[in-house]
Amino acid sequence: MKKNIPYLVAALIIALVFSCLPSGRSVRLEASFQNAANNSFFISEVFTESVNRIDSLQAGPDGSFTWKTRISQPSFYLVERHPGEHVILIIHPGEHISISGDISDPMNSIVIEGSKDSERLLELNRTLTHNLLELNSLFDAYQDPATGSFNMDDLDEINNRAQQILERQREYNIHFIEQDPASLANLIALHQQISQQQPVLNLIEDYEIFARTDSVLYQLYPENEAVQAMHRNVLAAGEYHQRNMLKDEVLGIGRIAPEIRLPSPQGDTIALSSTQGNIVLLDFWAGWCSPCRQENANLVRAYNKYKNRGFRVYQVSIDRERESWLNAIEEDHLEEFIHVSDLKYWKSPVLGKYYIESIPANFLLDEESRIIARNLRGDALEEKLAEIFENR
Repeated sequence: MKKNIPYLVAALIIALVFSCLPSGRSVRLEASFQNAANNSFFISEVFTESVNRIDSLQAGPDGSFTWKTRISQPSFYLVERHPGEHVILIIHPGEHISISGDISDPMNSIVIEGSKDSERLLELNRTLTHNLLELNSLFDAYQDPATGSFNMDDLDEINNRAQQILERQREYNIHFIEQDPASLANLIALHQQISQQQPVLNLIEDYEIFARTDSVLYQLYPENEAVQAMHRNVLAAGEYHQRNMLKDEVLGIGRIAPEIRLPSPQGDTIALSSTQGNIVLLDFWAGWCSPCRQENANLVRAYNKYKNRGFRVYQVSIDRERESWLNAIEEDHLEEFIHVSDLKYWKSPVLGKYYIESIPANFLLDEESRIIARNLRGDALEEKLAEIFENR
């Protein structure tokens, strides 16, 4: 038994040594930047909500440096000299990467080799930068330098040309993703923005491409933090997307509006189906809803214009206080409308039937209670009614 002790000790020492080594595979980054002699550079790992600095290096007299590490899974990294002077990399375990060029002008001069995803990401960002510059040049060409305003006669031309640029970027991003569905650079392609209010691709409107990308990347990189974040967002959007599909099945144009039977202020139960034979606006509102109250003026105007031609308004209130409901009817001069409510506020079962999540909301119905339009407000309602009654 004693003869085995040295072997056990040796095995324990070897295990201890290997347990102390960094996990994963080695990565080597060789950088050579112009006009960066003896400059300091910083390496950071980029997450969806934070940027964590993990190393700093000083370039040599020729602007070059080498960085080595070990990683167990791919991630996003930032090589930065100053804010705005940086290169974003997607580094996979085992890669040997070289970067060269002028760090002060990364979009035009940087060259990356040895990292396919990083090369793709650089090209993606360059394309967006090019289109943003073209967009800015378009605005500059039409903008009055003295006032900063645009000639009203030019607005259609500006808008049309801007839309062409935006659509070109959108098509590029979709093609970029489809070229290599397994690339982590697709995460950036999905989330690029023209501005804070205008993404290139929209999670809701472009749900299918988000879902396809997620199905590939989440299977390949389930531990990657950015992939996990996208997966959560896609799951949430999927529920919304599924709900909208169900909503369209039930409440799509041409569908029969689900029946409603609710009490009037006088206590009589009035069915929505009792209005058949008329063009009916089914309107969801409440006395406490300011936008609803503002829209009531448009409803009254449209009603007075077309009531003698068979137009009716069937209003469903989601008030919870009877007095508030009745006061709003009187104050907004809605006495000629059909009014119903169960005074159950957002717990009213009828809201689920119509997938109502906010008010005002409305549905325009034909004589057979088929839905012919949804959420017509302001002039849009009168324009639609004019179109309907002109053909009768």
